[in-house]
Amino acid sequence: ISFNDYPGWYDSSVDEIPTVWKSYGDFVRSKYPDKPFLISEAGASGLTGFRSKQQLAKWSEDLQSAILLGTLAAVEVSGAVGIALWQFADNRVDTKLFFQEKSSSFAFLAERMGCGTNSGARGSSCGCEVKSCFQNNPTTSPFHNISDADWVEHVAVEFATTNSPYSAHPLRPRRVNNKGLVSMDRQYKKQAYFSVQDTFRRSCKITCLAERPFFSWLGHPVQIVAINGLGDAVHRAGWSLAVHTWNEGDRPAGEPGLRVHAHAWETRATLFRLDSSGLLRIVSHLDQRLTAVGWHLALSGDSPSVTVQEAPISLWRAEHPSDTKSDDQSFVLRSMFGASCGSYISIRSNDNDDIRDENSVFLTATAELSKATVFRATFHPLSSGIPGPS
Repeated sequence: ISFNDYPGWYDSSVDEIPTVWKSYGDFVRSKYPDKPFLISEAGASGLTGFRSKQQLAKWSEDLQSAILLGTLAAVEVSGAVGIALWQFADNRVDTKLFFQEKSSSFAFLAERMGCGTNSGARGSSCGCEVKSCFQNNPTTSPFHNISDADWVEHVAVEFATTNSPYSAHPLRPRRVNNKGLVSMDRQYKKQAYFSVQDTFRRSCKITCLAERPFFSWLGHPVQIVAINGLGDAVHRAGWSLAVHTWNEGDRPAGEPGLRVHAHAWETRATLFRLDSSGLLRIVSHLDQRLTAVGWHLALSGDSPSVTVQEAPISLWRAEHPSDTKSDDQSFVLRSMFGASCGSYISIRSNDNDDIRDENSVFLTATAELSKATVFRATFHPLSSGIPGPS
């Protein structure tokens, strides 16, 4: 059983991508338990050369990359057996319908949408007046300072929209379907190309869902507190994981998201929730801030920095540490999908760049278990900022 959808692009937000695909997977397993579930089409558009690393602007290569990474993570979360990304390369599209005369375009669209063409108004299911919905797209630029060739792209980017404000047609900037991972001539590789390539090349299977150790706090908002390390270095025992925005180093240069740090003050702690699917996200903060609520713990590229990002690009598991100093609810955090797959979270750092201030230090990823930090999760009565897992 397969489904085509574009969560994060046409509808839903980037952080909802795994939830959308999991709902499809749950439907297949409940209605067709003997059938595998396949994501047969998914993707997003990215205009070649348009970059917006920190804001993830609509139509940017960076948002396209984030959506595709979130979609690949959703394969694991949803239990899909595979995925077909749309598409390898940009391709030219026929825009005649976009600019054709209203008489013919109206009849075509009215028929497609089940609307009457004689009454002058759309049917009840259409929800608006025909004349207001099926106007012509201008063949010349409606903006005095934007060329005829560029106005569609201007509207798409400036208004962050996928549909024309003048008609019911989808926008095709540059007269191209821009969902390719590479340019139309195959000479330019977009950011999404490298992100997808890196994910497939570095993908690792740490364990099956059924083999993950059980912790009583899974699926609940918790404060994550360092208790010790597996090596000899100090791991800031008693410090809590936190995410803030008022320090210059909180925003990684040239990368999306915010860096995660350990803070000595409990009042600055952030509450996280690790779902059974492996999504580890912010649900709230002890000081009631709304900073990055709903964002996911992430590793990206070759950087050792640990961040939270809107897109769910990494999946995590809690593992029992191997040392005898820890009890059965102590754990280390290990990445099980995405960039730097298999890495552990550590507060152990001798790099001055990782010192945030006298009361906090940024987290880093390490491939060595001996450098991992051991944590304990503390339940907190503060209500969650986002809904619990379905």
